[in-house]
Amino acid sequence: MTSTPQGLHETIITDRLASQLARDRASHQLSITDEALSGADAPERLAAHVEAVIRRAILDLGVEDRAVVGTRLVREVVDLVNRYTTGASTDDGNRDAIAGGDEPVEPPRMLRKVAAIRPNGTAEDITAPMIPLLDTTLLTNAPGEPVVGRQIASELESADRVDIVMAFIRWSGVQPFEAPLRSMANAGRPIRVLTTTYTGSTEAR
Repeated sequence: MTSTPQGLHETIITDRLASQLARDRASHQLSITDEALSGADAPERLAAHVEAVIRRAILDLGVEDRAVVGTRLVREVVDLVNRYTTGASTDDGNRDAIAGGDEPVEPPRMLRKVAAIRPNGTAEDITAPMIPLLDTTLLTNAPGEPVVGRQIASELESADRVDIVMAFIRWSGVQPFEAPLRSMANAGRPIRVLTTTYTGSTEAR
């Protein structure tokens, strides 16, 4: 029978894990250290645990059922949250369900874009970046991988703001992004740059 992996953990103890830990303790071969979950840590830790459980449940469904059945599952979870929190004090002083109105609609749909209407009646075009908004990607410029410059340029058009942290900045590196960066600046979207003068490599222009 397997035991709990040795090492450091920051894991919510579930019923299944508690049973495993009891067996580990009974074996007298492992020292188990746990502690009470603090109120400060509870929101992040419990939310992450529920997220993982829901993700596993939806992944276990057939691809054709994941959107519809997964939405029903999430609606039930949100409804349960509402039942637990109805009457609780909210930030604005009202006493209402914390998650009221947060149930996903049926059939499930995703909001993709909100654009201003031009005087001629057409919607402003906002090009979506190559990498989906909810994805996190490490760009390395390795062979067969997405080209870093192209990916960054595709992000700038729809970005609300840009925060750049670089060891040094040279004009040759900025030039490919000059047009989208100027467009951002003209639209009043903030651009923040944090760099250094180390070795004198950064060009002030």
